[in-house]
Amino acid sequence: MYNNFEIKKGLYENFSQFQINQPNIRDIIIDNSGNKTKVFYIDHHTKKKVRLDPNNIYAVSDGISLLKSTLYGFSKIKKEGNDFYYNDYLDENNPDMGAYTFGYILGGPIVASSLLYAKESALYKIKIDYKTGEAIPIKRSSEPELE
Repeated sequence: MYNNFEIKKGLYENFSQFQINQPNIRDIIIDNSGNKTKVFYIDHHTKKKVRLDPNNIYAVSDGISLLKSTLYGFSKIKKEGNDFYYNDYLDENNPDMGAYTFGYILGGPIVASSLLYAKESALYKIKIDYKTGEAIPIKRSSEPELE
């Protein structure tokens, strides 16, 4: 993914899959019609849409949009230079931790009023560490999506 930025459609269960741009499940649908982004995959046995739980995956793409999983939902990933960034809510009193103890972080096209987060949390621009996939808080952000 870092050397060749061709967004492949699918589900990235972990950072290793993201790093080498080899997602699993390919039939992904991203729904931005409501106030919070929803992601589905097509179950090949039942032929029905199944909603993905963002807490159990690393990232997802429909071939156009690339989204990072966070505790609050999905956050749009943007590539700047050789690095990937997204926005997420972090604890203002401890921005290095925030949601990181769970290993996955959400953000993206979110509506803050629909979220349950600590009173001291604030939106931060996050860089994905290219070696580990861990989140590196860069700066406080004013927009739910990266511009």
